[in-house]
Amino acid sequence: MYCTSCGKEIPDNSRFCTFCGNSLNTQENSKMIKLKVTRKKKLLGCAISMKVLVDGNQIAALKNDNSVEIDLPAGEHKLIIDTGGEVTQKVLNLSEEYSKVTVNLVMKFGLVTGKAAIESIENE
Repeated sequence: MYCTSCGKEIPDNSRFCTFCGNSLNTQENSKMIKLKVTRKKKLLGCAISMKVLVDGNQIAALKNDNSVEIDLPAGEHKLIIDTGGEVTQKVLNLSEEYSKVTVNLVMKFGLVTGKAAIESIENE
């Protein structure tokens, strides 16, 4: 699992984050939902890395056709995708009725800039 405070990977049975000291006791009372963020493969913009942040903590830098998974407590979480100047934001409500939520990302290009776009959100 990952610490919801600093985003570092820690052992599943941890009560405190070994990196930032965050207490994980609040997570024990809440159902954990697996959030998977996937970057779809596209030729255009494949060299641009997408920084993925959840609740202000970077959890990955996705390249073409990559994904990252993180366990988060049920509730609202802010997802931010940064492509080096262009930012996409979405508030995700991870409901306890789901065990996994998948967010699929793609690069969209205008006349001058490229920006990450959320293609779909799938609940399981």
